Amino acid sequence: MSLLAAHFDVSGVDFLFKKSKKDVELFSFPYVYSKGIFANQCNEKQFYTYLVEKVLLDRGVKPNLCSILISSFFESPELDIKTKLSVGVSSLIENSNEMTPVFVNNCAFMTEGIISSQETYWGERRYSEGEAFGEQDDEANFFCYPQIIPEDISSRISVDSQICEKIPEKFIFESGRKLVFTGGRFSQKIPYRESDYILILEILRGLGIFEVYLDKFNSFALSKIIQMYDRSLVQDIWKYFEKSGLFIRTGGACECLFSTGLGDDQFIEIEENKIFVLPVKLENPARLSVKSHGLGTIDIRTMGGEIGLIFDTRVENKSIYSDVKLLNDCMKQFEVILNKK
Repeated sequence: MSLLAAHFDVSGVDFLFKKSKKDVELFSFPYVYSKGIFANQCNEKQFYTYLVEKVLLDRGVKPNLCSILISSFFESPELDIKTKLSVGVSSLIENSNEMTPVFVNNCAFMTEGIISSQETYWGERRYSEGEAFGEQDDEANFFCYPQIIPEDISSRISVDSQICEKIPEKFIFESGRKLVFTGGRFSQKIPYRESDYILILEILRGLGIFEVYLDKFNSFALSKIIQMYDRSLVQDIWKYFEKSGLFIRTGGACECLFSTGLGDDQFIEIEENKIFVLPVKLENPARLSVKSHGLGTIDIRTMGGEIGLIFDTRVENKSIYSDVKLLNDCMKQFEVILNKK
């Protein structure tokens, strides 16, 4: 029997369809039900029932001959189709031992032990002193049309900076953990992917070295719910993630020695309050030695990743978004690397 896993987020719906063990398809539907838009045509239950039926019929599968699994951001929508399993993404996060999932969408931040979301009362909101003209309209549009993708980078940065405001001030990640950044924010097909990595830098709290993976298809939720249903159906969840590389937060100026063992050692000094990206993607592990006042001396082996080694030497937890010079420098570095891929 074929299987369909669906993840319902605040800005779209992601699917994983398995017709057989080797025939797997990941795809997205970039819209969600909005009462203000669709109420005169259908209710939420009818909308999502038709969507699931359409997805299956387009693939030549009858809904009653398919195992349907659902994960969601908070409550799953009701369907007029029988489902095998329905789980909230918070339960999937808490039952993930081999990695630390970091779930982010345009209104929430969620990871192990933490759920922080935004609730805005649009009808009661008033313009505040110093608020940019049109800013309230932009936010209202995002509320009515959550699938909207900002057309310009400044609007994207504005939304991302609000995401970071949801993170508890004293929260930190444990150094050395494998972090998977997932959720609707990263699965949206935005045209300026460099903003993904700046957001990751902003979300990372605490000093240390973090092995970072990026989930562009919400495949964490889709794969984990399949594992909960039948562990044998997902052999390797990691193959669905982009291995971005190592993010290194030093807490100040640092010295680094990078050695591949091929006679091309690199010694790098990075002053404080900088972001420096070293493109590294290797077939075999290389040695990296990092020394800073905050970290001490750390020696590790790494193969880098799609982005490479990302050094963050900010002394204070000052936002990149509030420093125009640092923000522009980050954007240029990530843009260069992404354009080479």
